Amino acid sequence: MDAAYRVFSENGYANASLREIARLCGVTHATLLHHFPRKVELLTATLAKRDAQFPQDLVSSELTTVLADMVAGARDNDGQPGLVHTFTRVSAEAADPHHPAHAYFERRTLNFITMLSAPVQRALDDGSLTSDASAEEIATNIMALWDGLQLIAPLSPTPISIADQLQIAFEALLGRPLDVPSAALPRHDLRSASEASTSA
Repeated sequence: MDAAYRVFSENGYANASLREIARLCGVTHATLLHHFPRKVELLTATLAKRDAQFPQDLVSSELTTVLADMVAGARDNDGQPGLVHTFTRVSAEAADPHHPAHAYFERRTLNFITMLSAPVQRALDDGSLTSDASAEEIATNIMALWDGLQLIAPLSPTPISIADQLQIAFEALLGRPLDVPSAALPRHDLRSASEASTSA
């Protein structure tokens, strides 16, 4: 996974070489193909590992902490434009129900929105967040914002900081500044509890 992450980040999906990944792992090309017969399967496994390292337990954390850590995570991603572009390109392709990565991105979307809805709902209940929208609608918009920024950033004629744009939007949503950590926090599993137990 680490070798694939590096190669996909540096070269993008189309130019990533399975032979190069195998070489970095110290295994043969045939051995790698035994575990990942298609390059897209290796990519989705790599992205799943990336998602599982999101620096926050979404369900049990406070909304302000989750949003601040999302900004910090976006700053981490600024140093890996190759993987961000690859993720955006493949996620767009995976909108096709017949695409081999469709199920992964469908599951990722559902899990993220479901888990993010929990801290949003608590913030709505305790009055720290005021909105006529439901928790699920707000969580959907947050995910759409982040993924959308990753899509338009490479197309902008002037540089766009995804992290800065997220912080602006989140502070507008909350009506107060965010205390964004300067370094990545200890990481926790982003998968749903049922999915994690199934794979254990």
